[in-house]
Amino acid sequence: MTGSPIRDEITNLYDEIDTPVFAIGVFLTGVLVSALAFYPKASSTVIENVNKVITTNLSWYFQGLIFALVIFFLFVMISPWGEIKLGKPDEPPEFSYGSYIMMVFAATFGAGIVFWGAAETLSHYETVPPLVNAQPQSVGAMIGAMQYTMFHWGISPWVNHMILSVPLAYYVHRKDAPMKPSSVFVPILGVNNLDKTWLKVVDVIAVVAAAGGATVTVGLAAQQFITGLSYNYGVSVGDFGIIALVTGLTVGYTASAVLGIEKGIKRVSTFNVVLFLFILVCILVFSPFASIFNLGTAGIGKYIANFVDMSLYVNVGGGQSWVGSWTVFYWAWWISFAPMTGIFIARISRGRTLKQVIFGAMVGGTAATLPWFVTMGGYSMLLQHSGQVDLLSIIDSYGISVATYPILAQLPFGELFVVLFLLLVFTFLITTIDSATISLAILTTSGGTQHPSIANRFVWGAIIGLLTSLLLVIGGVGILQNFTIIAGLPMALLALVTVVGFAYQLEKSRPVLLTREEDWGSSNALVNWVSSAKPSQSNSDKSTDND
Repeated sequence: MTGSPIRDEITNLYDEIDTPVFAIGVFLTGVLVSALAFYPKASSTVIENVNKVITTNLSWYFQGLIFALVIFFLFVMISPWGEIKLGKPDEPPEFSYGSYIMMVFAATFGAGIVFWGAAETLSHYETVPPLVNAQPQSVGAMIGAMQYTMFHWGISPWVNHMILSVPLAYYVHRKDAPMKPSSVFVPILGVNNLDKTWLKVVDVIAVVAAAGGATVTVGLAAQQFITGLSYNYGVSVGDFGIIALVTGLTVGYTASAVLGIEKGIKRVSTFNVVLFLFILVCILVFSPFASIFNLGTAGIGKYIANFVDMSLYVNVGGGQSWVGSWTVFYWAWWISFAPMTGIFIARISRGRTLKQVIFGAMVGGTAATLPWFVTMGGYSMLLQHSGQVDLLSIIDSYGISVATYPILAQLPFGELFVVLFLLLVFTFLITTIDSATISLAILTTSGGTQHPSIANRFVWGAIIGLLTSLLLVIGGVGILQNFTIIAGLPMALLALVTVVGFAYQLEKSRPVLLTREEDWGSSNALVNWVSSAKPSQSNSDKSTDND
């Protein structure tokens, strides 16, 4: 006779968890939740002060790290390393490439993109970034705003999702390492020595950072949804409304959890992307698209021409307030997200090559992201600059999260587009929290199982929901931004160790950088290198043992 479903799930949870990692991770996030609940003002002050210390003293590290990682992963993609397959030589991918990219997109930037699409460009148009030589609210400011928005949402942010996903996918699918952040120490310790006690600290840090990163994403999107209800329908949502919204999300992600990745996340992600593209195309059709494309083209030119300067700019001698509030905030947000997205992307990447994984995220993701910012950002600035809609005044009244709604109201059938956009925000929230709970559940299992129990996922969903609610109640977007940089710092430090070890492992298994001197000394060195990058039976189908 079997027990009740709830009792069975609790048993599954007890059997699968890595007790120290699960218990300490839950305890630390519980302490944070309690501090925010019982000492909101003091907690907010501490978070803000720690944030200032980090942005003042470590902006250079975040900037330099991301720039170096862009170069490294682009090199991995185009080098012979890119042909390494994640899994057995004849093993097909679990998902089609289209479905794969949609899941990656929905689980990573989806919710953030719909929040910042119009909001960031308008912010830079009003307050010009440091490297933009233009007067605020001028045509030059419009181009500079587009330039910096592309920088913040272009190829650089996508590299953050590669920090753990690519090394983990390699170690898990080629060397049978457990699906845990501590597996990044395989090059140092080997697969059979990952049971050391100090490695539990790495997993705990990853758990807390991932919970923090997921909280920020869910929090921003939840605030956008709540603001939409208030601005469009006059629905005043207080603290109780925030809790009610999070409860609705819990129901949504639990339903998706029961269905699993194939029927749950995959289908919701596909719906998200289709609706996302539909809204994007409709805005282009009903807007002055020629002016938007001209502005986008100018922005892309500035983005490419000034990429290195923007990547390494820390405003020496002038304080780091702008860099900390924007660039470092973004880099820290996505680095803190790295354990969550890293586990998820690694989980669905079996059967693919390193080149396909990196290209799908860095190139495919950028190509999917920038059109939204060109369209939403360009249209919003044109409306503001022409005086057709005073978006900046509306933002002053309702907050930055309102930015998209007045734009949608300018379209034919504007009320319908508002409803569709609210639906888009809500479904992106579901995919974000769903992929977050899967990843956190995997992180806290003893063997990094790829199919954690629903009970485990429910625990982390409840924690993220509660933490999100409290952060929104005590401070909104500002406290979320401050909290993000703190959560991202430990993972930013681990990222350097991770990538150096991964480069060592790749070079050890398939020499590229330290080949024989005579090979590089010949006049045909470049031709030989390019030829070695072509797919071949010997390159693509090397056995796991050789790696």
